[in-house]
Amino acid sequence: MWVNQEQHPMHSYAQNQYVLYDRLIHEFKAFLEERLMRIEQEAGHALQQVNAGISGSGLSDEEISEHLQVYTAQGKMSEVDTCCICLGEYEKKEKMGRLECGHRFHAECIKRWLLSKNVCPMCMSTALTV
Repeated sequence: MWVNQEQHPMHSYAQNQYVLYDRLIHEFKAFLEERLMRIEQEAGHALQQVNAGISGSGLSDEEISEHLQVYTAQGKMSEVDTCCICLGEYEKKEKMGRLECGHRFHAECIKRWLLSKNVCPMCMSTALTV
């Protein structure tokens, strides 16, 4: 495979560079494939954890009524405050529901949400400890 450098020095140099380049490309491809496989495994595991927290356990009406902190909005509401569930703006004297993580929503919106999922729609933490 190697050419005598005395006969063809430029050809030999180019051939050596090609072999080194080809080896580097193969090693880099192997590294990328291994890294991609690890990322896919990590992403799959994280998705399973999120789905486990979301998919099943909603709360009953009784559990929601007992544990959800409901209050009436007072004072000035910020212009940019909107409920991430319905995307409606918060109004003064409107019933609000606050989760244990501190996030707040329209009371009726979060009650409907909690019937199917006991996670905060903002931060994905457990919404109410029952």
